[in-house]
Amino acid sequence: MSRVNAWHSATLVADPSARNLGKEWLTQQMYHNIHEPFALLPAVRNEDEFVQINFQASDEHDDSFTWMQRVQFTWPGTMQMFRRLVETNMQAVVQEMTSNTRLFHTITPKGSFVNLLQGHFIEADRFIMVERQVEHDETNTCHPLHLQRHDMSWTEVRQVSPTHILLRSVDRVSHIFRHATGFLSVDELAALVDIDLKGMEDDQKDAL
Repeated sequence: MSRVNAWHSATLVADPSARNLGKEWLTQQMYHNIHEPFALLPAVRNEDEFVQINFQASDEHDDSFTWMQRVQFTWPGTMQMFRRLVETNMQAVVQEMTSNTRLFHTITPKGSFVNLLQGHFIEADRFIMVERQVEHDETNTCHPLHLQRHDMSWTEVRQVSPTHILLRSVDRVSHIFRHATGFLSVDELAALVDIDLKGMEDDQKDAL
């Protein structure tokens, strides 16, 4: 499971032809390797719904962690309805589109660099959506002090009845970092989400 556990930053160049090839390669890699993150889903029946959230400390960096969410649930609707929802969602921040990819780009009010590449894949019995942060982009340059996360997600939708779909998803998100200074400290994270840590000792902060 090394490829699932490790972070590999993505890069897109500015040249339009090479850029589109890069998008296809990045999303195809995630699509063809979906069995790896999905091996982390528990073996349950289709009718069972669950949400699992785990935090894992990094072996390489004492001050970083990975957040992982695994979910399964049923929704009323059809695969076609879900596909239309995905293809029309977040239009305000869609910057680039190809036949099966979308690149969402924005800088949030708190300075987070969001540069999310999404790919769609249609099979006979399921709809696959993959998403990942593009950390290095010649067109959308990330300022060294902007906030950023590594982010990868895989979503599978199947029709399980004429009126309902089954959605399964695995999402991995890293600790927030800046290219210039590395991972945020506990104090920086607290300030970002408006949590007051005054009066806490350093060892208490380390336990958070």
